[in-house]
Amino acid sequence: MLFYVSEPKTARVGMPEDDSEQAVMRDTSQLFSSVILSLFELVQKTYAHGYSQLIRGAFHEFGSKSVLIPPVRLQGVDRISIGHGVYIGASSWLNVIESSVITRPAITIGNNVSVSGMLAVSAVESVVIGDDVLIARNVYMADHSHQYTDPHRPVRLQGVTSIGPIIIGKGAWIGQNAVICPGVTIGTGAVVGANSVVRASVPDHCGVVGAPARIVRRYFADLQRWEVVR
Repeated sequence: MLFYVSEPKTARVGMPEDDSEQAVMRDTSQLFSSVILSLFELVQKTYAHGYSQLIRGAFHEFGSKSVLIPPVRLQGVDRISIGHGVYIGASSWLNVIESSVITRPAITIGNNVSVSGMLAVSAVESVVIGDDVLIARNVYMADHSHQYTDPHRPVRLQGVTSIGPIIIGKGAWIGQNAVICPGVTIGTGAVVGANSVVRASVPDHCGVVGAPARIVRRYFADLQRWEVVR
């Protein structure tokens, strides 16, 4: 009886046919999704710029190349001034409380300010955000508090109190979920940490964190470096 030993099959170079087809399908799907995403982003950008151009005339001032991303809630726009190159992300609220006496801008946003979104600014007299300020998501600032002295009336019907101007200095950075209280000035180049409640003014080039916020870092010009403050 003769026995024959077959030669071993050599492995095919490259991936199996099924894997190759799946790779092609995956690449095609990825390309298609990328095209759809790019078109969607273009539509969003075009819509936002168009919306901003259509409403700009209602503002006290509205600079060139500035954009508000819808949805956005606006109240008292004739007393809101927005500089050039400003970006305000979606779901923000700019609110000026009506006044029969005050006609000057109550909310002033400088040039090249960037807001991630969900910013809430409420003003009776003055909230000023300087040039080149960076604001993270969900930041709240108001130049007033709600009155609540009458226990027999809803707080929302008691008006406002503790009115004091807010100033955010040039080049400052306000972290996510921060609260800026009435009468506070945030210095030039200062940094407010996430979740901070700022009840007192912050000097130039200082970093604050906490509720209430306290200084934890400071820039010393003579040393040309930031130092931890204990």
